[in-house]
Amino acid sequence: MVRSLPVATAVALVVTAGCSSSSKSATATTSPMPSTTAQSSRTSAAASPTTATSAITQSQLKSALLAVTALPTGWSTTPPSTDKKTPCNQPSVTKAVPPAATAEADFVMGTDVPFFGDILNAYSDAATAGRAFDKYQSVTSACTSYNQDGVKVDIGQLSVPSLGDRSIGYRLTLSQGGSSVVLDNEFIQRGEVIVFVGYGDLTADTQQLATFSKLAYDKAVRTLHLS
Repeated sequence: MVRSLPVATAVALVVTAGCSSSSKSATATTSPMPSTTAQSSRTSAAASPTTATSAITQSQLKSALLAVTALPTGWSTTPPSTDKKTPCNQPSVTKAVPPAATAEADFVMGTDVPFFGDILNAYSDAATAGRAFDKYQSVTSACTSYNQDGVKVDIGQLSVPSLGDRSIGYRLTLSQGGSSVVLDNEFIQRGEVIVFVGYGDLTADTQQLATFSKLAYDKAVRTLHLS
């Protein structure tokens, strides 16, 4: 039963945009991780020329998030977690590379699972977004297993559809008391915007992540007119 695993912990981890630092008492088992095979073959946006300061506002980002009306029957909105964690107990990414604007929408089917989050971060330019993307990749490659809030978390690279200028994926498996939740995540950079989608359920379902990532990415590109 998922009830024996803190669902709040799982939800906080599924939207791991690095919004807050993890507890200093948590421990991580570090181990080198192979480079992701999910990156787009396109030129790294981190090396893109700096463009003018982004005019994308938080209000515009909110309008570019997925709405429950765009989802299959059975999904409902749920309040975003206020206690987000960073993978491998690393320092907050958004503090290291602050976005100019951010917006989030979270959804759940039933009471606990499945659930997913859609986060949009806009930066001042593509080069800054590229630095944030690189930081996210570094954070998710910092370990293969760690403990957080009494939950064992295994993390590994995940093959995901190539979207935007470049994209990466990883999987978190949370275990406690004989129960587990699997969280699949994808980061996508398109110019000065990073789209993050996380999907969680009792078993792995990469197809669901692919479906929701495409929905979130397409709406962001369409609504924000990303070139």
